[in-house]
Amino acid sequence: MNKKTIITILLVLVAVAGQGQEPFFCTDSAVVRGRIVDYSPTMGFQNLTVQVTDIFTGELKTATAEIREDGTFEKRLLLHHPILN
Repeated sequence: MNKKTIITILLVLVAVAGQGQEPFFCTDSAVVRGRIVDYSPTMGFQNLTVQVTDIFTGELKTATAEIREDGTFEKRLLLHHPILN
């Protein structure tokens, strides 16, 4: 079995075992903040883009943050993570 199949089977087992209980996964967010040193809008780019692979689905997701004139940026990312009941 490949890694994706094993993860899928484990998620199904968790879902079946957790029926009637509180959810196993929680949805929350994280904020990524930063600053590009010596940034200038004349450099020709105003956005910062990152691509991340979802470990559960294998889907490639893109997140984009606007870069402010002073070189700072901020992006809130939606997270799904397991919780301990």
